Amino acid sequence: MTDFETTRDDHRRQRSRPSLTSGAAFVGVAYAFVVVMMGTTMPAPEYALYEADFGFSEFVITVIFAVYALGVLGALLAFGRWSDAVGRRPMLLAAITVGVLSAAVFVFADSLAALLLGRVLSGISAGIFVGTATVTLLEIAPGRWRNRAPAVATAANIGGLGLGPLMAGFLVQYLPDPTRVTYIVHACLLAVQLSRCCVRRKQSMWCPVLARDCSGCLCRHRYVVTSFELRWPVLPGFR
Repeated sequence: MTDFETTRDDHRRQRSRPSLTSGAAFVGVAYAFVVVMMGTTMPAPEYALYEADFGFSEFVITVIFAVYALGVLGALLAFGRWSDAVGRRPMLLAAITVGVLSAAVFVFADSLAALLLGRVLSGISAGIFVGTATVTLLEIAPGRWRNRAPAVATAANIGGLGLGPLMAGFLVQYLPDPTRVTYIVHACLLAVQLSRCCVRRKQSMWCPVLARDCSGCLCRHRYVVTSFELRWPVLPGFR
């Protein structure tokens, strides 16, 4: 076997099996999916506290709960297809950033208007994130997980919705100042994702004639090699 054939076969084997980076990106996006969806339901155990602290009626509490849907609907209508135009990573980062803003609003909320704003921002974050993260998981799933990617996306979505009240209930029960601590914890989890969970898609052209990456080669035998990697935008030097 010639050196050219060996190099070509090695490259094809590397292309056919999922890389560690691709698997790490898949896990990172799934984890971010869970964390973002947790934030949409974490206020549930807090409503009784808001009712007692602010003297809200049951109708007002219901409005605070329901206004979240306006944020989701607005995000779907306004940004539903933006990830196809600007890319998955910018939209994922935007959704996580809005989630952090929502948590910050809840931390300092001292009025009905602030609580409503926090819920609307939470809805916008979820509306942007759900569709983008689902498509991203389908695209970056390692080969052996490709058929299971839809199930993973669904599990991350539903699992986050369920874990939100569970974690918030624990914090309300055992920690002081729960109406603030709950959202501080969630903001910290989201902040970690801002620095870690960023997926970049890389494409290169492999030319079997030259036996190397050659994007400028016009050989008809060349083919595209696609890979995914994690970016570390907050920590320079790490990729």
